[in-house]
Amino acid sequence: MSKFCKKCGAGLEEGTLFCESCGAPVLAVAKVEPATKPVEIANKPSASGKKLLLGIGGGLIGLVLLGAGAWFLTGAPGKPSEASLSALLNADNGFKSRTVCLGNFQYDHNAANINANDQTSQQWFGILANAGLYSAPQIVTTGGWFSQELFQYKPTDKGKLAIKNGKLCFAQGVVLDKVTYGEVQQVQNKSYATAEYTYHFLNADEWTKRPEIKTLAADVFGLETMTGKLVVERADKEWTVSAIPADSLSIIVAARQAQPVQRDSTSTGFLAGLTNLFSGLGGNPLIGKWRNSISGEIVEFTSGEVIARVGRASINYEVKGNQVHLTNTDTQGVSLCTVADKDHMTMVEAGRVYQFIRSNN
Repeated sequence: MSKFCKKCGAGLEEGTLFCESCGAPVLAVAKVEPATKPVEIANKPSASGKKLLLGIGGGLIGLVLLGAGAWFLTGAPGKPSEASLSALLNADNGFKSRTVCLGNFQYDHNAANINANDQTSQQWFGILANAGLYSAPQIVTTGGWFSQELFQYKPTDKGKLAIKNGKLCFAQGVVLDKVTYGEVQQVQNKSYATAEYTYHFLNADEWTKRPEIKTLAADVFGLETMTGKLVVERADKEWTVSAIPADSLSIIVAARQAQPVQRDSTSTGFLAGLTNLFSGLGGNPLIGKWRNSISGEIVEFTSGEVIARVGRASINYEVKGNQVHLTNTDTQGVSLCTVADKDHMTMVEAGRVYQFIRSNN
């Protein structure tokens, strides 16, 4: 054991490709040989487990938001290993923000003012103060006719380093303990499969191991087994993390199988019509206003935003043929839109299907 992991310092056996402690790759990606072992497909997926709440973002289904740029370190028909998948997920800042950073308070570099009657919040910030993330509380009094006393906690330099984008981060990432793959589904030139996994936190801070933390943040630290689920896809020889939500895979696959891409060598068919439509809208067929065929509400897509009655959000588009993947840049939520023609569109979001008609209003 003459080599050591450059990321966590753990000892490495000769010839090891991935650190068994943190999952970080030891060799360059280009040097990893394709796996020769056939894909092991489970006939029955494992139980999905409880959803993680407390500001984590509604569970780890958000992992699918890594997109098609995350490449697995194996070749077809092998399956991604726990170590390689761990390394890929931990390299994604959006995944880590959702998984190992808490949003139960609006954490920032300003002081946190806690009401004197809020015993739970005082206990929480007391733990953070004992961990050196916040200073001991100071009593401050609000002004006005109805003044009240507040306990004020200020983040320390150590605490400021742990605060990222309004969340308090407590670990370096995750380590996947076991990955179980579902049945592979083939659509045109792509293969899809769900992947259910169990995991534990990588180098979690000591304060997260205190007994009272399991009560105060039971949905994050009180789970006996932590689980997640995502979708993998393969177009050529490489598996990637798909942008399709795991709970929506069967719906989307059924929709794609029902509406295969039509090829027309004379450029006068359906595909040619979509090409003309895309070119007329700057390459994105969603740009413009659409009306929900059920509720009648209008949704407008601009070059960087979606605008609806309840508000607006910044989004990124990924156009693939007659399908458009939408990613909310704030919440990392994902939707898949399939354009049937210039006036009709289907949206799949969080397992639900919506029909839209283009609006001229």
